[in-house]
Amino acid sequence: MVSDSGFIKERVIGDCRLILGDSREIVSYLEGYDAVITDPVWPNAPQGMFPGVDNPRDLLEDVLAHCTEAQRIAIIMRCDSDPRILSAVPECLPFVRVQMLEYAVAGRMGRILGGMETLYGYGKPIPVREGQRLIPGRCEPAQPTKKADRPDHPCPRSLHHMKWAVRWWSEPGETVLDPFMGSGTTLAACAALGRAAVGIEIDPDYFEIACGRIEEAYRQPDLFDALLRVS
Repeated sequence: MVSDSGFIKERVIGDCRLILGDSREIVSYLEGYDAVITDPVWPNAPQGMFPGVDNPRDLLEDVLAHCTEAQRIAIIMRCDSDPRILSAVPECLPFVRVQMLEYAVAGRMGRILGGMETLYGYGKPIPVREGQRLIPGRCEPAQPTKKADRPDHPCPRSLHHMKWAVRWWSEPGETVLDPFMGSGTTLAACAALGRAAVGIEIDPDYFEIACGRIEEAYRQPDLFDALLRVS
């Protein structure tokens, strides 16, 4: 059953709140988040990969227009995604910089040599502190993920990359919003680093995958990630 606010189902796992529903109908009801870190539907996604999304740019604009509490927005896209979709980001948030999210092993996408994704950062940079003074332009390359460890999603992001993005685009004690949660990589990164997070996903199957991943992230925390947490 769908509520007036678009919520179909909701789960709270640790400090993560996962919502099944349409983010266009939900984000205006949310409060208490500080940053948006997301991998939206990209404009050149293969036909039929994301049913019901005819105009990814308008979808992104509709969602971000209601993310009025966000001090920062970080958009992650493939290296072959058309950046003109980023005109959907509200003009009140100034552009900060682009960052490269590299892979140790490059992949081939037709004529395109892959091996990296791009992050576009907007808004108010996190405060300066030891180890995070100059905002870098690239993340250490992510190692290949074993096939058995990959979530069942057509375009999963690297957990290594998302942890790095969470560290540079949110502060300890803040809450991160991902309105295009997918299989939950952003929330898994937040759980690993001790951030609170809210994720919205419209596909019931991906929502359940995300719930399972977040449960696992809290059940088996990484000791190295624990050292990165700043109270």
